Amino acid sequence: MVATGGGATFALAPLVAFCCIGIWLAIFVLTRYASLASIATALALTALVVLFGYPWPIVVFAIAGTAAVIFVHRQNIRRLLGGTEHRFELRRPGRV
Repeated sequence: MVATGGGATFALAPLVAFCCIGIWLAIFVLTRYASLASIATALALTALVVLFGYPWPIVVFAIAGTAAVIFVHRQNIRRLLGGTEHRFELRRPGRV
């Protein structure tokens, strides 16, 4: 769902989409939680379309997208708060 929303954002607000990619990558690299990166990026999406002054239909799209991402990630949010969310481990090939 996040990737689909990202594709639509590229079509509607390309500057915001590029900013969101940077935000997602930064949060993922810092925390290694893909779900946290997705949730934070969805929140940033709404803030960025407002900040950059996009027209109201795109702001509504961003708000709906943010709400949908948070709704879909509600189990991930519970696991993040509980400290049980899966964290990606970056291992070198051949190491166990």
